[in-house]
Amino acid sequence: MADYAAPKIGGDPNRIEVVYAPEDPDKAVCTLTVRTLTWRTAGIVLFGVPVLLLGLAMTVGQAVSLFF
Repeated sequence: MADYAAPKIGGDPNRIEVVYAPEDPDKAVCTLTVRTLTWRTAGIVLFGVPVLLLGLAMTVGQAVSLFF
């Protein structure tokens, strides 16, 4: 399955850029631009980390209120 963020070749949405090993052509991956990787990383950091920290704080808060 192709990644929706993979660069299109020649403006054709049905053609994307892929990289594969000549020894094992069955395994291929879509190439992604640095911009795409940057935005995905930023999304994880800006959304995922605060949610994780909130969950941890809530867990600790519940444990503290339960035991003390």
